[in-house]
Amino acid sequence: MPVYRIGEREFKTKKASYEYCKSVLSAVYNFYMDESGSEYDIITSDNNRGDDYFNYLVDLLNLHPHKKEIIGCGLLGFKVEFDMFNNIILLAVRTDKTKNHFSWVKTCKFTHKPPS
Repeated sequence: MPVYRIGEREFKTKKASYEYCKSVLSAVYNFYMDESGSEYDIITSDNNRGDDYFNYLVDLLNLHPHKKEIIGCGLLGFKVEFDMFNNIILLAVRTDKTKNHFSWVKTCKFTHKPPS
């Protein structure tokens, strides 16, 4: 039986990995909305309760086939937003404060095509 790994976390199915990732992103979004009332806060390793979330999201990003391009000049943190269709959007925030969207769904479902 295959095992899907994101960092130290193991999942028996791609669906379990997806559901866990979705719950983390929702928790991150709700935590920062509750704390500050602002959707512009980003999660970094310095945030209160941020270490577990940040480390998981770094592990997730490390699985992405284009992680070097996404990180660019360096990784400051992550931001969670919702689009107009209420889909969860995950952004990597670089050290120069620019943001780069990456597909958390394809990454946590392990469905990326190999880079060409």
